[in-house]
Amino acid sequence: MEIKELRNKNEAELKEKIKDLKKQMEDNMETIFKGKDKNFRKIRVIRKDLARVMTVLNEKTKLMSPSSLRSEVKETKEEK
Repeated sequence: MEIKELRNKNEAELKEKIKDLKKQMEDNMETIFKGKDKNFRKIRVIRKDLARVMTVLNEKTKLMSPSSLRSEVKETKEEK
C-alpha cells in the first residue's frame, strides 16, 4: 500500500480501511495463537499499513481543523 494511494482517499474510506486492517490483524493473531500459522511477518506488514493509514488520516484532520486555519491566518498577518 502506497502513501499516494491513501492520500487520494477521503476520510470515510480511510476509516473503513483502518477497520479492515484491524480485523485482518486480529484474524492473523488468532491463527498464530492457535498454532495454525507461524508467519509473524504478516502481522508486521499489517501493523505498518495500519500506521500509514492512521498517519494520512491524522494529516487530513489536522489540515482541516479550525486551529490550524487560525495559525495560518496569524502567520500571514505577522508577515505583513
